[in-house]
Amino acid sequence: MSCLFSYTSRVWRRKPALIGLVVLVLIFLTTVYKSTDKQESESIYAERLVRVHKKLQQVNENNFDPVKFIPSVQGNAEKSNNFVQDSGQGRVHKAIYGDEAKPNFPIINSHQQYQAVVDDNVEYDRDDNVPVNHQNEGQRVPVYFPQGQNQQVPWEFGEKVESGRLSGQRMSQNSGETTTMPLYIPPQRIVHLDLKGAPPSITYLKKVLTMSQGLGATGVLVEWEDMFPWSGRLSSVAAKNHYTKAEVNDLLKTCQELGLDVIPLVQTFGHMEFVLKHKEFSYLRDVEEMPESICPCHNDTMGVVREIVDQVMAVHKKAKYLHIGCDEVFHLGECSQCLGNGRTSIFIDHVTRVAQYVKNTYKVTPIIWDDMLRNFIVEEMQPLANLVEPMVWVYAEDVERFVPSYTWDRYNQVFDYFWTASAFKGAHGETLVVPDVQRHLNNNLNWLALMAQEEPRIRGGFRGIVLTGWQRYDHFAVLCELLPAAIPSLAVNLVATTNGFFNESLEKPLFKSLGCVQQSGRYSSSIDLENDNFLWDKLSWCYFPGTNFFKVTKNLVTAEVEVGDFLRKVEKKKGWLTEYNRRHNMSSPFRIDEGLEDWSRFQHEVVSLMRNANSALSEMFDHYTVSEWIEQKLYPMYSKLSHIRNEADGLRRVKYWPSRPYEPLEALKGLGIGVPQTQETAAVKKSTQSKSSKFIEQENFV
Repeated sequence: MSCLFSYTSRVWRRKPALIGLVVLVLIFLTTVYKSTDKQESESIYAERLVRVHKKLQQVNENNFDPVKFIPSVQGNAEKSNNFVQDSGQGRVHKAIYGDEAKPNFPIINSHQQYQAVVDDNVEYDRDDNVPVNHQNEGQRVPVYFPQGQNQQVPWEFGEKVESGRLSGQRMSQNSGETTTMPLYIPPQRIVHLDLKGAPPSITYLKKVLTMSQGLGATGVLVEWEDMFPWSGRLSSVAAKNHYTKAEVNDLLKTCQELGLDVIPLVQTFGHMEFVLKHKEFSYLRDVEEMPESICPCHNDTMGVVREIVDQVMAVHKKAKYLHIGCDEVFHLGECSQCLGNGRTSIFIDHVTRVAQYVKNTYKVTPIIWDDMLRNFIVEEMQPLANLVEPMVWVYAEDVERFVPSYTWDRYNQVFDYFWTASAFKGAHGETLVVPDVQRHLNNNLNWLALMAQEEPRIRGGFRGIVLTGWQRYDHFAVLCELLPAAIPSLAVNLVATTNGFFNESLEKPLFKSLGCVQQSGRYSSSIDLENDNFLWDKLSWCYFPGTNFFKVTKNLVTAEVEVGDFLRKVEKKKGWLTEYNRRHNMSSPFRIDEGLEDWSRFQHEVVSLMRNANSALSEMFDHYTVSEWIEQKLYPMYSKLSHIRNEADGLRRVKYWPSRPYEPLEALKGLGIGVPQTQETAAVKKSTQSKSSKFIEQENFV
């Protein structure tokens, strides 16, 4: 014991050295810990960046490298796009736009022509590899200009989009300088007609298609849904106001005369509410309570799908493509027949069965929406190679954020040809009445930039772009922007996609196609989408198909603001027509009259707007659609104004008022509020409060 004590005392006398040794050990341990933590953080970040698929987590890590960039594929000059008949197709149509169209940049229409311009040998990020056009160095593609000759043009003659690029413009990553590239024009510009639940008249659709063809449209994607004249077993699926077969044939004949290719769209997987909502087909739902998706493993499913395809293709005899949907399959593999199978294999197997039936029976190429494929790895998509062509859809302004380069890397290993889909309406809000032209133009121009960037790596190329125009977000949703209200947006975006850019040099043919009186001083200045993003100010005096309804939407938005402000003032800001006043029949008749002095004006404005909407919509729609739109958009204002008037009249009839206080609401009494306190309840409450105070004091002390 004495030896141990002696040894300890000698060590303690050297305590500076001992302390130094301990510090060194602590530093060493801290360094090792931080290094390990950093490696783990980088690993987690890498997984998020690459979006490791569920299959990657199942492989043997020793034999698999999950992060592997895919070399680009050289374009084959001998392969030609089926739609490109000559080198001039897809260029600015001088017959339509004349010599005034001035993009100031070379124009391309296929990946073969673009391949000669861009040497695309970079594996992943090619922004630094864009060549500079020295003849036009320093110039930018003017997208659109603000009004006023002396007004400064924002972003140097270009509308800045969310991704920070313009069509025909590229920013250098290193220097931040702007370089230029050829404009891209898709070989096909397809207009989407969403007809479900609200059919425009065939006469009106003919006018729209004629105008669209004149602005550069080459085809139409028709989604009939419940507006198709279904027969036989499917007769109950058709809406009561569906088109007749004669009307369908009439529309298809008009498309043929205009030279527009028709691509029919049928739902075969998701978005099958129009079929599965009916009792006789409910047993095919993937989830019993949810009519969105069909059970792909049920023995009767393919029978129903084949019947849908057969009836549509019997009418579309000249179609080269059939769009079979397959997007947003929210319920997948949850039915009893599919249990035990993987969701990915269930999806691929069903799409394969449908696509093979379409291709083998009708010798047409099936098209599918791509969103369900975005999380699939290459091996999972391989059964669809040479069987379908994906239609890649993004309706947001920042297109590349939703389909980045690594998505195309995977797609390019499976598919030869692609379609893309932008939007001219029905993409930014389920209850909107008119589309934001600025946002949709940004979406389309960003698509052109991305297509120009990606096409050199695609073996076959892009077939074209579809300008979608959704009328409802799904079968059960209310109406969003109707086609007549979106004609200006459709026209602007068709001009942009047909020419590869949009600026004031294209406005004259645009105004002409929309029936604008160009002698008017209103059209001497350029379109200003910064301050007139719905084009109400610029185009309300034009005479395009649906002008009268387009004006109604402007008046509707104005009325919603004014009526909303009036009701908030009466019911919330002022103190005589609140819910409390109305519940207790207690208010001042004088103050009621004072608060409602503008009521008659707003009531007259709303009733007049309802009648104008009825007249304008009746030019294009049947009375069912007219009534539905007015009920959804205008009737709520009429109903609220009528309700406040009736409540006020009831209060005005009261001649005598009881003394205060007023009896508390029964609903509040049920919550223990407004109930008289007895001595016992007061004691319990006091005891509870005392215990709570002590607990809080103890917590604060700790």
